[in-house]
Amino acid sequence: MKTVPGSVPEVSPGRRVPGPEAAPAKAFFPVPWDQGYHTAMEVRFAAGSFLEAGPATAWMRMRVPLVAGEEIKPLSRVLTAADSGNGVSAALDFHRYVFVNADLTVGLHRHPEGEWVCLDARTMVDGAGIGLAESALHDEKGPLGRSTQSLYVAARG
Repeated sequence: MKTVPGSVPEVSPGRRVPGPEAAPAKAFFPVPWDQGYHTAMEVRFAAGSFLEAGPATAWMRMRVPLVAGEEIKPLSRVLTAADSGNGVSAALDFHRYVFVNADLTVGLHRHPEGEWVCLDARTMVDGAGIGLAESALHDEKGPLGRSTQSLYVAARG
C-alpha cells in the first residue's frame, strides 16, 4: 500500500503485551532431529509454553534468514512467526493429534519494525476435526495486526 507518513492520526486498538525482555525462554516440545524450526527461531513466552495446551503469548525472533545470505526484513519476520499461532497455542497434545495448517491469513494495520514478533495466540478445535488458530500480532512498538490459520485436526494413527 502507498503510505504518506503523518497524513492521518494513528489509532491502534488492542492491548500491549510485555516485551521480549520480560518473557523467559522455555523448552521446545521434543523433536527427533537436531536442527529445524526449534533451532532457527528464538522463542520467549510471556504466557503459556510449547509444553502446555491452550492460549499462549510468545515472542519470536528468527535466528537465521529464510534464504542464506539474504537480509531478514521485518515483514518476513512477521510472516514467519505468524505461521506459528497453532504451534504456540495448541489446544490438543501434539503427540496424540496432527494439525495441518490449510492456510495462513495475515492482516497488518502498519508496517512492522524490529526483530521481535509477538503472537498472542489461541486455538479452537471442533469435534469434526476443523480448527482455527488466531493470533494478535505485536512488535516492540505495540499491536501490529492479526493472523489466522485454518486447521485440519486428526488423531495420529
